[in-house]
Amino acid sequence: AIYSIDDCTSHCIRHSGCSAIFYCGLLEGFDAAARFSAFDAGDPVLTSLLMDPTLRPLQRTFPRLCMKDTLKFYKIIDPLCGLLPDTFNVAYFLAHSNTLSGAVRFGAQSTQSICHRIPHNVGEFQPYAHRGAVACVLYDAALWLARLSWHPNAVLKKITSQFSSPCPAHRTLLVEARLGIEESNINFISGSYGDFYLNTLVHVCLKADDVLIAFAEVLMASNPSAGIHIPPNLPDAKLAPPGVDWIPRELACAQLGAAHAAPTPMPWDAKMYLEAALDSENSSVVPPSCAAAVDPGWEAQRRSKDMRRIERASRLGSAYCNDSCFTSGLAPAAVSHVHYLDRSDPCGDRFEGSIKFGPQASEACFLAADDNFVNDGCVSVVAHFGLPMAAMEDFLAHLPRCNGREKETFTWNFEMTVRSLIPIGVELPFQCSFSEEQADAVGTRVQGSIEYNGQLLLHCTAIMTSIQS
Repeated sequence: AIYSIDDCTSHCIRHSGCSAIFYCGLLEGFDAAARFSAFDAGDPVLTSLLMDPTLRPLQRTFPRLCMKDTLKFYKIIDPLCGLLPDTFNVAYFLAHSNTLSGAVRFGAQSTQSICHRIPHNVGEFQPYAHRGAVACVLYDAALWLARLSWHPNAVLKKITSQFSSPCPAHRTLLVEARLGIEESNINFISGSYGDFYLNTLVHVCLKADDVLIAFAEVLMASNPSAGIHIPPNLPDAKLAPPGVDWIPRELACAQLGAAHAAPTPMPWDAKMYLEAALDSENSSVVPPSCAAAVDPGWEAQRRSKDMRRIERASRLGSAYCNDSCFTSGLAPAAVSHVHYLDRSDPCGDRFEGSIKFGPQASEACFLAADDNFVNDGCVSVVAHFGLPMAAMEDFLAHLPRCNGREKETFTWNFEMTVRSLIPIGVELPFQCSFSEEQADAVGTRVQGSIEYNGQLLLHCTAIMTSIQS
């Protein structure tokens, strides 16, 4: 069965307060070794959180309609906790002072790059997490703090992330979040006051020991009378059943690169980069059960405009090769897409394409009532906002490389504004382009959006800067 969370959220607003979801979401007297088995025994970050008497471990719950006008909170898993176990492992703890602390580990599926067909080592990946995956964690921590300590129907309105250092994978990091000041707002519509809603700002940071990896300001909104919804008139969601093809071949044989000094890279060559990115024959193969559908007429139209299908590419030493990352090939049942490079715009290169979020991107996958981690067959048809954010961050990071405006880009600043919930199982058009306003002193400003039937679902802007060679 597929549940629309629109109905569940509206009932949650009418029939429950923060206290209900607060006590439902906290654990007492539990087996830490079983609950947090993904972490190493004696992990110092997790141990320090478990030993803190002011913190209580968090259990993820979500509202679900049982009978007419009857609401109950059920245990769930989602992309950050259970649905993508080779990408994220998190353990959150809540304090009574409106703060949240947590232990975070990024796995191989979260990597920023796995190069394809390297002669000496097929499947070599970089031991750093994709910055879109980092943004997922920042948003997720803010979301659960807001829903447990502020309003149970809190939803994302805007997030601004700043990245300071590369994020290591396979290492336990500390995430911390705290609530800011609540504000009330009234929408002024057509000469009269409209909906009343509340905002609160959540401050989140991710650290490796004393090194700041990233931080974010997350604006959460609560509208008791009319929250945001998924777009109307959607087609039936197409969700792939669980299967072994959800694990890509690159990830199955991936391993860290040899521990030797990397060769001195040659100067960046935009032409060689673009040749590798356009090499569709050596790109990752998305399982047919998960792939975003490509309409033949839509594809023919883009070919007639001399637009070419583009993949990802990266550089290893002086060699350019096709690669995969967290949102491009390594988690096909969460994110799949097809996009084209448009070089006809005088303002600069553009990407446009279609993206689909699969069952592993769902914001709630309900568990059986007997406390076992067994799915009972029901999922939310709404995507966790961290997955659209991660996908758009990846597109925006690679756009400036295509014309050599930036070299080996990394995201310095990322901002996303939400206008609608994002459905799963539906192909959604997206586009990315250069912004008219450029922050030349820092890097290149790019922008992108996801739409459906002319409705803007979300809009992103980012500033990309280069690793100078």
